[in-house]
Amino acid sequence: MRHGVLRRYIAEVLTPQYSAARRNDAPQNVMRFDDPIRTQFWSLGRPIGAAPLRHAACAVVMDPMGKFLGVSRKHDPTDFGFPGGHVEPGEKPEEAAARELQEETGLTCDDIQKLVTLIDGGVKVHVFTCVAHGQIDTDEAGVVAWVTPQKLAAGSFGDQNRIALGMLGVKI
Repeated sequence: MRHGVLRRYIAEVLTPQYSAARRNDAPQNVMRFDDPIRTQFWSLGRPIGAAPLRHAACAVVMDPMGKFLGVSRKHDPTDFGFPGGHVEPGEKPEEAAARELQEETGLTCDDIQKLVTLIDGGVKVHVFTCVAHGQIDTDEAGVVAWVTPQKLAAGSFGDQNRIALGMLGVKI
């Protein structure tokens, strides 16, 4: 599984491969500054010195057939995204992702791993992959279903979802 964009950036800056990336002769596993995923990541960014960011977290769960666990918007049962929501005060992002997964689907998770961190407007979104257990059972509004990557890319959080799916090597 690939590391998050932030971790890669730190690795590039702190390693000798960084200079190779700048010369366009970098090894394939180093993201260059003109990499399409990096371009998308930074295009979601915000200016330095802007108001403090709010934090959100979501959980990416994939089934063996290549579909992803999606949760629809409460007001639109056809608009799907990954299970997730805001990080509560004092809560770690990975704890928030697991909590939101359980609240929105009834599933528990383990083997939670950071995939990528995105900044979209005033929100820093922490995206995690995990292995889910249990039966889908929730009282929250919205539809819980296994959906295609294309369905996730077409939703309200489509830009974020496309980047997360791209980090997993999923082509849309």
